Amino acid sequence: MALLIHANDGWLLSHEIFLESMYRNLHYCVQASVPDTVPESNHSEIRPISCNLVPVTTCYLNLKSNVQFKITCDGTCDACNNVTVDNKNHEKILNAKPKKDMFGIRTPFLMDSAARKIAKLKRHSSETQEREESKSKKVSLKFFKPKEEYIFKTTAKIIQLGFEINQFHPEPITSEEWLQNNSCARNFVKRLNSYEVIAKDMCMPSTSSETKAELGAMQCGLENRLVEYTGSSPCIVTHDRKSFLLPPHSSFLWSDIIALDVFINAGKKFDAILMDPPWENKSVKRKKGYAVVANEKLCHLPIPQLAKPGTLVLVWSTNNDNQISFIKNQLFPYWSVYHCADWYWVKVTQKGEPVYPFGNPHKKPFENLIIGRFLVDSHDMGSFQPVEEDKVLVSVPSAVHSHKPPLSEVLKPYLPEGAKGLELFARYLLPHWTSCGNEVLKLQNLDCFEQVFTTVQRV
Repeated sequence: MALLIHANDGWLLSHEIFLESMYRNLHYCVQASVPDTVPESNHSEIRPISCNLVPVTTCYLNLKSNVQFKITCDGTCDACNNVTVDNKNHEKILNAKPKKDMFGIRTPFLMDSAARKIAKLKRHSSETQEREESKSKKVSLKFFKPKEEYIFKTTAKIIQLGFEINQFHPEPITSEEWLQNNSCARNFVKRLNSYEVIAKDMCMPSTSSETKAELGAMQCGLENRLVEYTGSSPCIVTHDRKSFLLPPHSSFLWSDIIALDVFINAGKKFDAILMDPPWENKSVKRKKGYAVVANEKLCHLPIPQLAKPGTLVLVWSTNNDNQISFIKNQLFPYWSVYHCADWYWVKVTQKGEPVYPFGNPHKKPFENLIIGRFLVDSHDMGSFQPVEEDKVLVSVPSAVHSHKPPLSEVLKPYLPEGAKGLELFARYLLPHWTSCGNEVLKLQNLDCFEQVFTTVQRV
């Protein structure tokens, strides 16, 4: 479970534990291919795709509808069995867990030169000097704004509870750790960015000339098409020597936000809509690190067509006051979304220190989650579970830039039973959620995980 502590004013989460618990008891799914001939008269039918290896999974291709691929796996057939027999009395179960460097944030974020300076000072300091230095690091709240002071105090309480359950390492940061400056985590990101995760790795060929042209125009059939996995256990989908993890009951749309008509045409509506837009800012423009989305384009997302009355709409934001104001005063009203609450995600190291110091005038250790509800009339707000204001989420962040923690568990009290969620600009998948983005499988790559066998006693 990702939710480790539920305090009065917030939660302590573990993204790492969440992933580890989600990918237990894995099934293998294999490459599938469309039958050699597809009768022209039956293009509207949902047709089974024959697996070219063992029939681990049954796939379906609807040649006309927007839901182009459906993967089902009930885990009942021998070929679908994920169990490796060790002997007559035991069996081995395959699990996957994130590589340790993915969340290996040991020290606060610093430039290498600053980290080397601290490491050098620490090597030459005595224990007495370190104790004095620790006392001098006590944060002064004198110049804090009220919001930051509240977040700081709430975070301190949650971190203390985290130490009580041994979630954080109590040892002080060593000179060697300062010198490494999270290098293992940064190298993990470099390796991840080198993986070529492109749509053709999972394409399903067809001999139909009409379908070939259509698939070729959409990068082998994955782009702009909804893929649904209906299995109740997580699975590994492999094609062309690349493998991806799929959570149970997950769906994804590998697309830019321009393709959201896929959901509208299929009549899909959601109980929660979450997004982490690539906001415009001077730093990104200067570095040209990734594509950004203009505010005006966000306004035209078809949120009202995808929402039900009372749908929670959640938007991640940096600490840019203009961004926050735009969300509350322009974006939400444009979508008929009424602002409910602001939450804060505080990023800390494995030793319980904020990744940036509170009070830093440039970079803060927290990000903002702006929450609203889609309502036809503001008077309907009382019909839904109130969302408490100023909740604080604390967790060790992923080494991957802007990899947000899963919110499905903390949102449960505010959503109906069996709620379906939609995440836009997504880079990973969640059970019972549909993820949409042009990097939607980036963090599902099996190269991000370790495969682990556990031995269990046969019943």
